[in-house]
Amino acid sequence: MEQEVGWAGQPEDIACVGPDGNFKLRAGAIVRDRDRILLCAVDDLDGWFLPGGKVAYGETAAAAAVRELREEMQLELTVGELRLVTEDMLTLNGTLHQEVCFYYEFAWPDGLSPDAAQDTVELAHSFRWVRRADLGGVDLLPPQIRDCLMEDATELRHLAIDRRSSDAG
Repeated sequence: MEQEVGWAGQPEDIACVGPDGNFKLRAGAIVRDRDRILLCAVDDLDGWFLPGGKVAYGETAAAAAVRELREEMQLELTVGELRLVTEDMLTLNGTLHQEVCFYYEFAWPDGLSPDAAQDTVELAHSFRWVRRADLGGVDLLPPQIRDCLMEDATELRHLAIDRRSSDAG
């Protein structure tokens, strides 16, 4: 059977499926409240990750990060500086997946209860706050971003992550 080639996800998403693999452009949010970082999980994925999602055509990555937080938590947070860019490649079930993600800093608003992050419109999403010092005990996806999140660095970081050799699929 021939693999179908074309765009994946919503028609406006920058994501495609091709004969050599899949690609998507994502935006992520590093939401901080003092010494804690907000993490997200979904039912069909084993592990925790930074909230975010796919960038749509005609949308900046920063605007996508704001939109994703609005959709997932019904909160309008103010985007800060770009802190991390990742290029991630892995093979799952014999298919190459390549993703580029722009992670932006977000400060949790003063006066807003951190519990507001627990309320989500999308039932498949769950959120939790984790102290930066405790990130070592979290199954973080991708795990290579852990060190960047634990640092107090304010400069832009870039990570090229190649997890193809360690994939079991």
